Amino acid sequence: METIAQKELRSQEELKELEEREIEQCLTAINREEFWEEIGRQIRQGIRITLEKAISYEFREFIGALEYERSAKRNDVESGYRSRDFGTVYGVIEGIKIPAQGTALL
Repeated sequence: METIAQKELRSQEELKELEEREIEQCLTAINREEFWEEIGRQIRQGIRITLEKAISYEFREFIGALEYERSAKRNDVESGYRSRDFGTVYGVIEGIKIPAQGTALL
């Protein structure tokens, strides 16, 4: 007759074996090319977000005011966005939004 501790140990071992089999099945089902392409896509998306936020911050600092903010410190106006591609070791990041500079204020 098994004790409760022995039953618990046996059930934990069975669970571990089941998890290992499931992991092995998942690993064999993964297409390596698709996996690395997805990793690259996620990295490019992170780079895009970082670049757009950094460019927007620098532009706000240059202008001296937030978008639609009325301020005596304002140096220039923003005139929409333009789109540019950016090449990286992870591939080309297409369509990065860059604020377009308007006419300087007098």
